[in-house]
Amino acid sequence: MVEPSDIVALDCEMVGMGPFGTENGLARCSIVDYYGNVVYDQFIRPEGVITAFRTSVSGVRPVDMEGATPFRVQTRDPIGYPYPTC
Repeated sequence: MVEPSDIVALDCEMVGMGPFGTENGLARCSIVDYYGNVVYDQFIRPEGVITAFRTSVSGVRPVDMEGATPFRVQTRDPIGYPYPTC
């Protein structure tokens, strides 16, 4: 049986990259548990040049990227939680 403590929800916000802003780059990752408690919520600076912040949809603003963790650093161990590797 699945326990509430085993259930999380993940949401990612993307920004546009590339010459026309049509490539997606991860800019924010949020995880909440079954009860809505925030487990993880970080801005992540994608590799490359952001050409469309899509703020009206993503909520991500240029100022949010100023202190964001670089994507390469963030993907090493996103929340300090042991997870399987492929």
